[in-house]
Amino acid sequence: MKSYRIVFANLIFGLAFFFCTNALAEQKKPASKLETYVSQLKQPLSTSEQQQLVRQLETDVNALKSFGWSEKSIQKVYLKVPSKKKNVSQLKVLFTKRSDQAKLFGSDIFQQMWEYDVKGASQSKAKKLLKLALEAVGMPDEISGSPQEIAELISHFSDDIEPNENFWKIFSRTVQLAFPGRSLAKPGNLQHRLHQLRYVISAQQAQWVRKEYKSQGLTDAQALARYMKDMDKSNAFIEGVGIKDDRYYYNYDWGESSRLHNKIAISNQSISKIKKTYPDGKNQVNFKIVMSFYTEFILDEDGHFVNELDPEGNTENGIINGASYNYANENNKMHRYLDVYPVLLHDPQFRKSVLQKYGVAFKSPNKVKSRGLADRRTRWEYSYYNKKGYYGSVGLSRAQRVAKAVNAFKKLVEGSQHEKK
Repeated sequence: MKSYRIVFANLIFGLAFFFCTNALAEQKKPASKLETYVSQLKQPLSTSEQQQLVRQLETDVNALKSFGWSEKSIQKVYLKVPSKKKNVSQLKVLFTKRSDQAKLFGSDIFQQMWEYDVKGASQSKAKKLLKLALEAVGMPDEISGSPQEIAELISHFSDDIEPNENFWKIFSRTVQLAFPGRSLAKPGNLQHRLHQLRYVISAQQAQWVRKEYKSQGLTDAQALARYMKDMDKSNAFIEGVGIKDDRYYYNYDWGESSRLHNKIAISNQSISKIKKTYPDGKNQVNFKIVMSFYTEFILDEDGHFVNELDPEGNTENGIINGASYNYANENNKMHRYLDVYPVLLHDPQFRKSVLQKYGVAFKSPNKVKSRGLADRRTRWEYSYYNKKGYYGSVGLSRAQRVAKAVNAFKKLVEGSQHEKK
């Protein structure tokens, strides 16, 4: 009996020693980075409230890492110390909003994190960021072109990212870093989805203008003119107060050629007769406005946006001649590599089908400027500048008709009231 008591006492002593040792170990366990972060917040939080917040931050940080953001951008943006005192409920709401915004393409949080991650990025890092962008937008492997699909994709963009935002320059330069030379025109799922994203971005930008500036009874052109008038007013203000940083200036230009956005289908009926098929059966011209070259708007003579994708309804003219966001800085070799050559391999099937719908391809006029410069391959009859050619009508060349439409739009901008809805 005595030995039993000794054994029992030793067992009790051992268990007590075990639990005490573990308790001491728990007390000495170093605080995690997030625990230290929360404890240093200048907020009136109890120990229990600190623990609640730490658990939320751990969940959010892990989710943001899985989404593709780096520890640096998470630290600098998501975990930026709140400037004002808040209670635990307010802090939870704040960090939840930051986490949600970090996954919303083009939000202020998204833009800030992108800028941290792209700075000094390698080609592989740039590709990872672009994959993150595609996931944020919800880009499918192949867009169908349906208005319902494009409305869903646009819903993943922030309402705060406007067409002339400086972020578009940063985003395009990420593409340039990830895909040098002709590499974007090569096969690959990333290349395919990234090319088709150009049409989604253009649709989002057109829809942004409609939402912010298009009142009942206005055309798309009138809404865009209001936006551009606001740009003029903003530029005049910042110039007047002496701001020199071009990041704050708006930029637009209507001098870029609209030639590629004026396709028609031409077939020979006989030696002396040809047949011209116009998109939507209407002989109209389309003209272009670009903003910092990346963003482009195409409008027809009736003042409608011409886009491959339109949540308000697709048209043949839009699918065939519509706007597409540019990854290049200007109309140069890079523009051909990033924005022209990838079309052949990566264009969506629904667009290819419409381009061949009538058994003959819709094609742009060529850029031969005089009969003397024409040859068998680039015939004068197909010229953008020939008023008597296949693309000419009403005594004007296609180029002259476009110039006329542009001049009418310039007057519209000059006479617009700079006001949002």
